[in-house]
Amino acid sequence: MEKIISKIGALDKYKEYLSNGSDIVEFNDSLKNLKSSLDAKRQEGRIFQLGIVGQMKTGKSSFLNEYLFGEEILPTAATPMTAALTLIKYSNENKAEIEFYNRDDWNQIEKNSKEYEKEYNKALEEAREEAEKKGKIFNKERFKFEDVDSILKGSYEIYKNFKDNGLDKNSLGETKTIKINDKKNILEDLKEYVGSKGKYTPLVKMTTLYINDERIKDYIIVDTPGTNDPIISRGQKTKEFLGKCDYIIFLSYSSQFLDNNDNSYIKEQLPAEGIRDILILASKFDNQLSQESVFEDADGDIEVAYKEEKRKLSRKLNRWSEEFKKDKNPLDLSKSELEFQSTMLYRIYKNFENLSGTEKEIFERLEEDYNNSNFTKELLESLSGMPAVKKKIDNILTRKEDIMKNSIKALLNGKKDSLSKILGKIKKGFEERKFELSNVGIKDIESNITSLQEKIGNLSSEIKKGVRTERENFDKKLKDEILKISNTKDRYSSLQKQSRSYTEEVDVDKGWFTGLKFWPHTETKTVYRNETFINIQDSIEQIVSFAQDTGDRIERTSERLISKNIIKKAIRDGIIDLFELEDRPKVVSIIDNYIQKISIPKIQFDVNKYRDIVLSKYSSSYSQERDINFIEGLHNKALLTIIEDTEETFINVKEKLNSVLEEIEINIVNELKEGIEANLKEFKKQLENQKESVKITELGIEEVNTCIKLM
Repeated sequence: MEKIISKIGALDKYKEYLSNGSDIVEFNDSLKNLKSSLDAKRQEGRIFQLGIVGQMKTGKSSFLNEYLFGEEILPTAATPMTAALTLIKYSNENKAEIEFYNRDDWNQIEKNSKEYEKEYNKALEEAREEAEKKGKIFNKERFKFEDVDSILKGSYEIYKNFKDNGLDKNSLGETKTIKINDKKNILEDLKEYVGSKGKYTPLVKMTTLYINDERIKDYIIVDTPGTNDPIISRGQKTKEFLGKCDYIIFLSYSSQFLDNNDNSYIKEQLPAEGIRDILILASKFDNQLSQESVFEDADGDIEVAYKEEKRKLSRKLNRWSEEFKKDKNPLDLSKSELEFQSTMLYRIYKNFENLSGTEKEIFERLEEDYNNSNFTKELLESLSGMPAVKKKIDNILTRKEDIMKNSIKALLNGKKDSLSKILGKIKKGFEERKFELSNVGIKDIESNITSLQEKIGNLSSEIKKGVRTERENFDKKLKDEILKISNTKDRYSSLQKQSRSYTEEVDVDKGWFTGLKFWPHTETKTVYRNETFINIQDSIEQIVSFAQDTGDRIERTSERLISKNIIKKAIRDGIIDLFELEDRPKVVSIIDNYIQKISIPKIQFDVNKYRDIVLSKYSSSYSQERDINFIEGLHNKALLTIIEDTEETFINVKEKLNSVLEEIEINIVNELKEGIEANLKEFKKQLENQKESVKITELGIEEVNTCIKLM
């Protein structure tokens, strides 16, 4: 079992791999306490140590004052803040050693204090809002902050008093020695260190009193702050000294006798520190007797009430004892001593002829409650339980050598049980962590990796699909638009034929015969004519108008034919579900940025080109009637050329658009892939880390198993 001490710190490197690394801290602390306790118990000529244990406000220090000194010698804690671990030792010289908190202790106290203030302010604001909702005036002075962790509250008390007393941190970690001329002056000499309003009280972690009193020459008394000590570092110090104790006197407040906190401490802490012998005192028994139901049931007879309440509390101890046996707890409560004690009743007995104000008040109330009782000094002494307690303690001290001999074995056995429980928790923690890493963490990461790989594969195809759909829509729109333009051609195809009349002087050959001879001559004659023609300018104007109107129409419809918003939507709709909600705004921004760069080519026609089709073949302003069909053919050719050029222009636009879309497609894919691949890389790294963590948890389990074998 003692070999386990070599494992102090052996599990430290695994702390970060456990959800509750405090178990390893507890394991180390237990081993350190074990080593310290063993060293102390094996020390040659060591002195018997008697521990005084109980929750705060159970009257531990008051009991010791009466038992040891018969007067107020030891300081009593007014609050958790003023409580300190106190060792009482014999010495020829009366003095006190005051140990202050170190910096680590104080950092934790400061942290807890700030957390308390945070919780307080939160609760205060909630109370204020609740009052406003109900239409009530909120009174801060009446606000009570009760639902708070005792550790936070205790730290706050200490830190507040530290500030109020104008202290600094220069004294942290120091140990002061205070000379005491007379033990009766202890309270006065130490009031600045242990008094409820002492200047340095907030800094005190532990007090060692050296007293010249023969009654404690053969043993040391360890007066603990309380099992419910809110100051963690002080509580650890208490545990350290508790492990060195050979016997424990456990005080439990009679009115709350062996409550759950008492039960938990006795069941878990005492066996862990090797404590097998214990005297239980039902303290402040006068408060139990002062309950209305108690004195009424006893019909005003205090001796009847005393016996009945002792019976009730003894029965409760027996019930707890049975529970301990069921749990196979090494501490057998059935063998524990039980006494009933009241420091106040003992003071009333001692000061019977000269009671103080408080003593007189309490005694008068007892006389009133128990009006059928004859209160004598002897009765009060018996009711106080002090003679019986002293007898029990004297008997303990008589057996101290035997108790000390068995304490090492009890300590080792007790630590074995407690260490086994801690190691069990640590091992379970490792196993749960391993399961989490292997079956949850790794699977989640692998799932993420698969998802990202699929995302990369789907990304390109989905973007291509979106772009392809828009290209197909563009082709359809293009064909529809060309058809519409072609259908308008007829409006520009009808050349107006015109007619004109004119006279023409023509030579007419005439002659006559004279005898056998013909005599020719020419006469001029006016001839009236009608002619059909085409105005060439009309053709040119219609050709130009068709070209211009077509160009304008194409320009106007370009934005409609090539819709950036539709392209964006097509791409977004195809890929957006591939990304997590928090990533989608960035994805949309990348797509929008590239789509915005799409430039719609300007479409223009060279009007001269189409006009020249006619003018190059016919330069006159008016056609000859014989040339009408020729002119109409040239005109129609010009219009068809415009349509052909429109188709060609749209094809060029489509090709340019396709080129732009392909480039954008590639750029969007690459940029989005870059982000996905970065995540993929990170997940792969996490996967390796997870697998490494699994290996480490396995090593941790092996180390725990090694520790278990050593016990």
